[in-house]
Amino acid sequence: MPELGNNESLVLELSDIKVKDVLFTLFLTNKRLLLSEKGMKGEISSQIPLPVIVSANAGSSESGEPALTISIKAPDGSDRRMMFAFHDKPGAGDRSDERDTLLQVIEHGELPSRADRPRTGNNLYKGGDDFSRPGMNSINTNDPGGVQNSMSGSSFHQPPPPSPRFRDFQRRRGEMNFSSGIEEERNRSQWSAAGQIRTPPSDESFRQPPPPPPPPPERGDRTGSGNMDSYSNFGTPGHVNPHSYDHFPEERVAPQYTRRFERDDSRRPDRQPDSEFVYAPPSGRRQRTAPKRNGYGSRRSGGGYSDSDSFPGTIIGLIRSPEEMFRQVRSREVMDAVPVLLVSLAVFAFGSLFFLGMMASDASAYPYLSGLADMGTLIFVSVEMIIFGAICAALTGVLLHFVSYYEGFDEDIGQALKVAAYSAAPYAVGGLIPFLGIIIAPFWSIYLQYTGMRETYYMESDQASVAVLVPAAVFVVLFIIMTMLGADNFSIFG
Repeated sequence: MPELGNNESLVLELSDIKVKDVLFTLFLTNKRLLLSEKGMKGEISSQIPLPVIVSANAGSSESGEPALTISIKAPDGSDRRMMFAFHDKPGAGDRSDERDTLLQVIEHGELPSRADRPRTGNNLYKGGDDFSRPGMNSINTNDPGGVQNSMSGSSFHQPPPPSPRFRDFQRRRGEMNFSSGIEEERNRSQWSAAGQIRTPPSDESFRQPPPPPPPPPERGDRTGSGNMDSYSNFGTPGHVNPHSYDHFPEERVAPQYTRRFERDDSRRPDRQPDSEFVYAPPSGRRQRTAPKRNGYGSRRSGGGYSDSDSFPGTIIGLIRSPEEMFRQVRSREVMDAVPVLLVSLAVFAFGSLFFLGMMASDASAYPYLSGLADMGTLIFVSVEMIIFGAICAALTGVLLHFVSYYEGFDEDIGQALKVAAYSAAPYAVGGLIPFLGIIIAPFWSIYLQYTGMRETYYMESDQASVAVLVPAAVFVVLFIIMTMLGADNFSIFG
C-alpha cells in the first residue's frame, strides 16, 4: 500500500501490469498514477501526476495482451509515451474490462456504474462510485479560471495544462526532483516526512530567498544520466529504473539538451549553461591530464586530444569521434566550417597530385600522366580541384537540406551546409594515403554525412541513410555524364 498525502485517496489497484516486460502493481489515486515494481515491497518506482496525462488509448500489446497507452507532457515540453500491458495471469480470464475501467477513470474521473464493472477476483475498486479530482488534461475546478475539459472517447480537445508552478509550493530538497539519480546525496527522510505531496506555503515563505542550487556532478559521474529527462524518481539513491517512458518514434532527445531543473521560478526552470554541464569521457579512451594550448598559444585545463575550437582540432575530432564532434559544432556558424573544408580539400589535392606527379616523371611507364610532370600544372590542377570540391560540398548541403525537409525536418539550410563541409574532413587523411586515399575518402565522407544528419537533425537510421544516398546518386549520374561527354568540357577555368 503506497503512502498517500493529504486529501489523497486510493481509487484503483491493479496487479500484474507489465511495462517493458517488467511486472508492476498500479495504484490510481485521485491525484497520481503510481507504479510499484513487483517484489519491491510496496516501494513506489514511478509516479505520474494526473494533470500531465494528455491522452489515453486502448489497444493490445505485441503479444496480444490488453494494453493502455498514455501520452504524457514532460516538464521540458516534450511528449512521452508509456504502455501498460495487462498480463494474462492463469485463471484471470480476459482483462480487457480492467483496461477499459482504467481508461474511463483516467479520462472522465469517475468509476463505471456497478452494473458495468467487471467481475474479477481482484480487489479492484478501492474507492466509492465517484471521487473528486480535476481529471486528466483538465484544470482544477477550484481555480476561478479553470475550465473542465470536455471529452469525447479518447479525443482531447483542450491543450494540456502547464506544469505545476513552483511558487504554489514550498521547495524542499529531494522533493519532485525531475532528474532521477543525479543528486545521490538528497535527503530522502524529508521526502517521507513531507508525504510526497507539497503543501501550500505561508506568506512568510515568499519572503525567503530560494535555496542555492546543488553542486554539479563530478566529472565522469553520469549515474542515472540515461534517465535525466524522466518525469519521476525511481527507488533508493543510486537506483535507476530503466523502464521509463518511451520516446515517440519520430522523436530523439539530444543528450546535450538534457539538463537538471534546479531554479525556483514561477515558470519551468531554465537549462543550465553548457559550461556547467560535464560530459563523461568516452569509455576506453585515455584522457590527457596536462594542460594544452589553445589556438592563441595559452594553456587551458582539461583532458582531450585537441582543442575543438581550432580547425585542426575539429578535423582530428571528426576523424576520431565524429558523433561527439558533430554535437559540439551544431551551434556554430556556417563560416566556421569553411576553414575545415578548404584545408581538407587542399591537403587532398596537393597530396594526391604529389604522388601522381612522382609517377608522371616516368613518361614511358605512365604516358597519360605526362602532363603532371610540370610543377605549374600541378599547382593549377590542385587549385582547380579545391574549387570543384567546394562547389560539390555546397551542392551536397543543398541536396541534404531538401531531402531532410521532404522527410519532415524543418531546419535551417545552414545546418545541412555545415554537415557537408565538416564531412570533407576525411579528404585530409585521404591526401596523405598514396593512391588508396582517392578511393577511401569519398566513402568515408558519406559515412560522416550520415553521422552528421543523425546528430544534427536527430534523424533515425533509415532517414539519415536516404538523406545521404540522394546526393551520392546525383554525383554518380554527373560523373557518368562527364565520362561520356569528356572531362575537357567540365574544366573549371575552361
